Amino acid sequence: MKGDAQPLIKFFDGSDKRFIIPLYQRNYDWKEDNCEQLFQDLIKLHNSDRKSHFFGSIVSSIQSGTEDRYIIDGQQRITTVSLMLIAMVNAKKEGLIEADDAKLVEKIFKRYLVDEYQEDERKVKLKPIKKDMQAFDALLYKPKDQYIKESNVTRNYDFFFDKITHCGLTLDELFETIKKLEVINIRLDEDDDPQLIFESLNSTGLDLSEADKIRNYLLMSLAPAEQDDLYSRFWNPIEEFTKYDPSSFVRDYLTMKQGKIGRIDRIYFIFKEYAENVGVGRATLLEDMHHYARIYSQIDNAQVGTDKLNRKLNQLRTIDSTIAYPFFMAFFDYTSKEGLSENEIYKVIDVIEAYWARRIICNLPSNALNKVFATLHRDVLNHINKAGNDNVPSSLEVLTYVLLKKGRSSVFPTDEEVAGDFVSRQVYKMPTNQRMFILERMENRDNNERHDVVKELTEKNITIEHIMPQTLSDEWKTALGDDWGRIHQQYLHTMANLTLTGYNSQYIHRVACYLLQTYQPLV
Repeated sequence: MKGDAQPLIKFFDGSDKRFIIPLYQRNYDWKEDNCEQLFQDLIKLHNSDRKSHFFGSIVSSIQSGTEDRYIIDGQQRITTVSLMLIAMVNAKKEGLIEADDAKLVEKIFKRYLVDEYQEDERKVKLKPIKKDMQAFDALLYKPKDQYIKESNVTRNYDFFFDKITHCGLTLDELFETIKKLEVINIRLDEDDDPQLIFESLNSTGLDLSEADKIRNYLLMSLAPAEQDDLYSRFWNPIEEFTKYDPSSFVRDYLTMKQGKIGRIDRIYFIFKEYAENVGVGRATLLEDMHHYARIYSQIDNAQVGTDKLNRKLNQLRTIDSTIAYPFFMAFFDYTSKEGLSENEIYKVIDVIEAYWARRIICNLPSNALNKVFATLHRDVLNHINKAGNDNVPSSLEVLTYVLLKKGRSSVFPTDEEVAGDFVSRQVYKMPTNQRMFILERMENRDNNERHDVVKELTEKNITIEHIMPQTLSDEWKTALGDDWGRIHQQYLHTMANLTLTGYNSQYIHRVACYLLQTYQPLV
């Protein structure tokens, strides 16, 4: 390993030199706050007598036989300064910034942004990962109406373009200031282990997600061609399946595989230990993760099969059913291998829903369910396997048996317990998602004609109203009798006193009070 301090612009300079962001790296994700800080630092640097400004370190390795630099650490800063240089070039071309040196735009473009003599069709020096690269190249070669607006690359370019054209500096002044940015240029030798160096750098608190570290671990040690293949076939689809939140998926994947729940901020180290112990190649491991990521996506989007199954699973999404994902991932993998019927799958989901709903009504803590769902499918399979081949029980029978055997904090409430607690349960004070779930189930049950209660409540087309109002008028107190205080406190937020309506609440209260005066209830 070799390292020295040098101006960042010198790092960019040189023919036949490209800066390749390996596929295992994260996307470019500097936010506007980061860009604002950098630009303000440059303005202060311009206005001061300082000759340099430390801009961090860049760790790279050189591909054998070329001058190409694989950027192990520093891609965010390299990409950001490149975007600033492009914005400077384009602003000058549009006549929005002055330049004393007439050839400076051409110099910036040819020395620091592209390599005209590169044999590849793509001449750009910086090679971001695929989606970032499309947006980056558009800024160099395409008109504004063809920029990829949804890219973070384009958003930050637009930020710098606006700042550059309004900062009052000439192109020369701004470029001279950028030349004062100094970095520690660390170049790895062939004997250096980039993975260990990467871990060391990121143990100091650099802002990488657990999934960023996992992707790096899986791909870094591979040859570039294999990196590209595994990234394209497996890792990139995993990111798409998980809506670009692979960290949560990997935690659920490991929970399903190991039967225990890891801390989300420790998932990288847990995954690394699992990968080293499982004893399979990177391609095999990624293929397995890809398989379960597809199932994860189907669960997360309630698209597991027929409309009937999707609707059933969608009901559980209301109560933030992500804690059950490890079970569902294993279960739906099992259903596809064993060929379970739609009716069998439906009944299994129905039992899970009943278990969950009963616990909500009985006001039992949901945190106990994490451990239940971590091992539930494994527990079911163990019972099935113990039964032998002569009298194999169904998954539904075993699942019901396993849940009914739960005790203490994981108990499956009985009919009697549910009936008793339902009368007094303060439904209106439940967490919003649980309240919506209970009201939706009470409204629709298993009817074919369904009302999207959750959507209607979210969009405020309907509201949850108290029939007996939260603040009693004298008229209400008279109607309720001498014991009005106890009655109000006991029944105010219970299901019997709630209704879903699009009518004005005052109308509901007046009608209810009239009925109470006319037909005295036994309360």
